[in-house]
Amino acid sequence: MTAEATKEALKQRIRELEEEIAALSPSGTPEVGQSHAGQQSCEQYYRMIVENAADLIFTVNENGEFVYISPNCRAILGYGPEEFVGKPFVPFVHPDEVESILGILSEIFIRYQSRGAHGVGRMTLEYRALTRDGQWRWLSAKNTIVKETGNHLEVVCIARDITEQKEAARKLEESEQRYRFLVEESNDIIWTFDLSSMTFVYVSRSVERILGIPQDQASGVGLDDIFDPETEKKIRTAFETAAADPDGDGRVMTEADHLGKNGRKVSMEVNAVLHRDAGGKPVSFTGVSRDITERNAAVREREKLQAQLRHARQMEAIGTLAGGIAHDFNNILFSVIGYTELAIDEAAEGSQLHQNLCQVLAAGNRARDLVRQILAITRNEKQAFRPVPVSGLVREALETMRAGFPRDVALRENICHEQLTVNADPLQLHQVIANLAANAGHAMQGRYGVVEVKVTRFCPDQETMLCHPDAADGDYARISVSDTGPGIDKQDLGKIFEPYFTTRKEGTGTGLGLSIVHGIVKVHKGFLTVDSEPGRGSVFHVHLPLVRDDWEADSPDL
Repeated sequence: MTAEATKEALKQRIRELEEEIAALSPSGTPEVGQSHAGQQSCEQYYRMIVENAADLIFTVNENGEFVYISPNCRAILGYGPEEFVGKPFVPFVHPDEVESILGILSEIFIRYQSRGAHGVGRMTLEYRALTRDGQWRWLSAKNTIVKETGNHLEVVCIARDITEQKEAARKLEESEQRYRFLVEESNDIIWTFDLSSMTFVYVSRSVERILGIPQDQASGVGLDDIFDPETEKKIRTAFETAAADPDGDGRVMTEADHLGKNGRKVSMEVNAVLHRDAGGKPVSFTGVSRDITERNAAVREREKLQAQLRHARQMEAIGTLAGGIAHDFNNILFSVIGYTELAIDEAAEGSQLHQNLCQVLAAGNRARDLVRQILAITRNEKQAFRPVPVSGLVREALETMRAGFPRDVALRENICHEQLTVNADPLQLHQVIANLAANAGHAMQGRYGVVEVKVTRFCPDQETMLCHPDAADGDYARISVSDTGPGIDKQDLGKIFEPYFTTRKEGTGTGLGLSIVHGIVKVHKGFLTVDSEPGRGSVFHVHLPLVRDDWEADSPDL
């Protein structure tokens, strides 16, 4: 028989012993008909069992003194029986438990005196006992009977060493507390989803911060409570697929928009694992949902910046190519225009040859102006910059345009009264306003409409400056040119500033207007934005840095 089996047999025998002892008369006298020799034999039998029991058996009188203690006290506490008998229990018990033990002893004796032996009942107390080596061991003590010895009452107790169980329970509690802390304080939402009820049976506290749903209200909700119908179908299908595959790993990894408080959408990364019962039946999913809203926004912002960088490099490459061609072409034009002027001087005025040469000269001059525009785009020409009041320049540009503006289009101005001064080339700014206003008027396509030119102060936020890293710091003068035309298609918005790109019919535009505007604004250390939707018109915003008191009105480095 193994040691464990022996221990269990002894425990069972002790329980039987307790019942037999309880059946004895309280005074300890033999029952009628029982011989003295039989009584001695019975007592020896019981003593043998008690002294060989695994548990500690002892008696304590009304004064709290040990009357008897079984020999295994040496194995459990390190003291021999002679060191206990006749001494109070107090020095052997942890101070925190002394009062409780005294209270229970008092209650036992009071019950005995008022109700008799059968009215005492069972009481159990756990306490710490001091060992010889100064350690504390946990004991669980039960009273069995109260007996009278002379003029004293004694309570018989059985105590079991539960130190290992207590230590295991303590470690388990610490582990539970540690993991509960990790779960409850996690930045992610940790949850358990029951497949029988199709509801969440546990959701960590972070659901309050991320989704705005109180934790006590999150348990018991279904998939349709936190997902829109399309997403709910997606998650349900993922759960069903994982649960239906007996050979799979039972994992579900996906991204889904969760519905938070007031319908707010939160992008979450869901990572869940399936749990099965002993029979292999799917019972639940436990998962972690991580808020990736900011991460997705950062990805979109990075993609946007990368697109802007690609566009800037494309424009730079085109500009470099166009600048080289323009310089070579300018040299050719210089010869063409020069020799044409010489030929005109020699041709008879009014002759057909003279007229033809004049047409050649006019075409050469237009080509020269075109080259200058291309050079402006590529920033290869140094211009004379000076402080320019924006409001006056805009009014002057609009005044010169009104005569040639389409009749069906109203040209309005909305200029603030604040004096806004920028460091600029006035001729180039005049060209910017003229090009944008002309494009807006042409966008009406013969329909009635309004073109408005507005001047305001603009204070860029951090996000705006992040999108335009080359822009100067400080406030800006904003010139906004809006129209009520058909708007610009989304696929064309990214191309409108490229040289030679145009949506006009062949022969009605060169495709250089907006690219010239873009180049001029960039030379002025500003930036250009556009807001447009099909059917809602377009608004072009030109942002030019304002002159500060400590600035010198000098040309920027080109």
